[in-house]
Amino acid sequence: MSRKRLPLAFPIKNLRHYMKLISSQVAIGTSLILRHPFSPTYPSWPLHLALFVACFRATADHQDNLGDDVADVRLLVDTFFYYLPRLPTMTIEPFTFPVPKGGRGFGGVLAPLEACEDGHRTIPGAWISDSRVWNRVMAMPLAYSARFSQDPYAARQGEKVILYFHGGAYFICSTHTHREMMWRIARATGRRVFAVDYRLAPEYTFPAPIQDAAHAYAHLTDPHGLGFEPENVTIAGDSAGGGLSLGSLMYLRDQGITLPSKGVLFSPWLDLTCSSESWTTNHEFDYLPGPAKPTDKFHPVAMYCGGMDRMRTLRTHPYVSPLFGSLHGLPPLLIQVGDAERLRDECILLVHKAGGNLGPPNKLPPSIRPWAMAQQQQHHHQKKQSSTSSSSSSSSSWSQPIELDLYPRMVHVFQAFPLLPEAITALQRMRHFMEAREAEEAARQMEMQLLEKLARELAERLAYCLGEEGSTISDEKLSRLKLVTV
Repeated sequence: MSRKRLPLAFPIKNLRHYMKLISSQVAIGTSLILRHPFSPTYPSWPLHLALFVACFRATADHQDNLGDDVADVRLLVDTFFYYLPRLPTMTIEPFTFPVPKGGRGFGGVLAPLEACEDGHRTIPGAWISDSRVWNRVMAMPLAYSARFSQDPYAARQGEKVILYFHGGAYFICSTHTHREMMWRIARATGRRVFAVDYRLAPEYTFPAPIQDAAHAYAHLTDPHGLGFEPENVTIAGDSAGGGLSLGSLMYLRDQGITLPSKGVLFSPWLDLTCSSESWTTNHEFDYLPGPAKPTDKFHPVAMYCGGMDRMRTLRTHPYVSPLFGSLHGLPPLLIQVGDAERLRDECILLVHKAGGNLGPPNKLPPSIRPWAMAQQQQHHHQKKQSSTSSSSSSSSSWSQPIELDLYPRMVHVFQAFPLLPEAITALQRMRHFMEAREAEEAARQMEMQLLEKLARELAERLAYCLGEEGSTISDEKLSRLKLVTV
């Protein structure tokens, strides 16, 4: 990958602010290093994690030192990560793909945006992988589903891929800031990562990121695009990218589009009302700033929703805050969250809403025990009703397994810290989850093929016995015979 030099990250106009920022970071770091052996911020935290949390929180609490506008913040963050040393085994291949004129016909909340597409817009991103994974995959033959593709990096035979959306509160960060984390994901899972630079607020508000996510998935699975089968796609993301992943799954489901086979969410931001109690109880441990105030220079929720007025109605929209949406019909999900982070409770609440089992409520954080007990009673009541009634389950019921891993003492998106043993464990767990779901799906497909074979044999025997040898069997009759076989 050729390195295109970025503009200087420290404009002269902001030099005074940056000097204040650097001096405060040095003071905080020095103080923490001296007292960490005697009074650690959190028991068992390594020094590098404690340093990051302290410095990040100090930066977020003094927004005036970050610059005059969002562009200054992005420039500072992106340049810092862009010029970090690139690992020798890291493969990065930038891409852009076009958005067709008139879009791809997405309806619902995306219909107005689709109508405005003039055929000149492209969506950027990057393939990110470990070089050994990349070379192995590129040596494989082209997948049959990608036979119409002209893209040199189209799907390979039997290849599994990860569609990834980065975090950043919907207004900062990019594939550059997350490339090291995505490289470790690729190395741990043995898969390429298709990372998308979706449009950011405040220039582009909801539902623009949902539209970019939908087009990215459509391009990934289009036979003329990259040609991946949906069952070979895992959607993933961290923080805001995790919320975007789940919101996009809900939108695709509502549009009747075949979904990816599974999803993995790292500390997803699921509730933009920021009303869960862990936003308060974990404030002294997590590096995330607290809920933004109306007077703050940078208000992520208001920027994403398009202003304070729209925020009041949009922040509970299911595609904005998936915690408020229906989970019916979604693929299996793995959610990983730290016990010491602000987003902990909303992730646990989502699992309980889905009917997941987290054990006895008294083992859960105190802030959500009453809600968990109420949910347990509700699910118990629903089970009793379903056992005495043949009616179908409600539209809010969960039809696929959902799993949550709660990591003790960990902060927001701890998977991004390469030296943490918990981060290594989490990525290994991600691989095991994906492989287990794929093995289950393969077994189900084999069972269906066997049932179809048995149904056809039964149909032929019935036709022979009835003197109709050689007659054709309609698909409707074949389906009925499958049910009889089962």
